[in-house]
Amino acid sequence: MSTDKFIKDKPQAVQKTLNALYGGVAFLQNPKNRAEAVKLIAEIDEIPPNIAEAELDSNILKLSRGRRDAEGLARAPRSTWAG
Repeated sequence: MSTDKFIKDKPQAVQKTLNALYGGVAFLQNPKNRAEAVKLIAEIDEIPPNIAEAELDSNILKLSRGRRDAEGLARAPRSTWAG
């Protein structure tokens, strides 16, 4: 989320932030990265690996990767993108 003023004044910062967030989600959701994702979640959240795996399956895999195409941007509230 961002204010209209911040989006107007710093659109590249907003876009880079969105790219980083959605890129991180995509990395965690990629089946090829499962072991690393569990390891990262366990380390960052300071939880056992089995709980980190449950967090990945129950929550992170269900997160949106975002729609950054024209249709997705048109449907998103103005304060959430740097279009």
